[in-house]
Amino acid sequence: MREKHRRTLYYYLKVYENSESEPLGFLADITTEGCLLLTEQPLRVDSQLKLKVALPRGGGMEENNLEFSSVVRWVRREENRSLYSSGLSFTDKNESRDLVIEKLINHIGFSDGLKKIHLYRGDADFH
Repeated sequence: MREKHRRTLYYYLKVYENSESEPLGFLADITTEGCLLLTEQPLRVDSQLKLKVALPRGGGMEENNLEFSSVVRWVRREENRSLYSSGLSFTDKNESRDLVIEKLINHIGFSDGLKKIHLYRGDADFH
């Protein structure tokens, strides 16, 4: 069971598997425990994935990528029938990754009324 509330992102960031040049899908929301991935093809439940997210520039983001290992917990077809959403859990504890995730949430996370969101020039490159 998820302990932390996932934070929806303003932009769907591209997610790559290993060193592939074509995106596997897009990151829709994230916590320090896992994320929601949108893909055109369904992922296999219980599959282990090594993923990389291309991070936006600005807003205190010094890193170019966020890399993590994860396991697919569930998959379901979206209402528009052209995409699949998959719930992923991170398979390792990583404090440096968690700091990057917190910076990402602060930079482009959807406001839940508890904080203000500041958009920066160049953010529109990530949809």
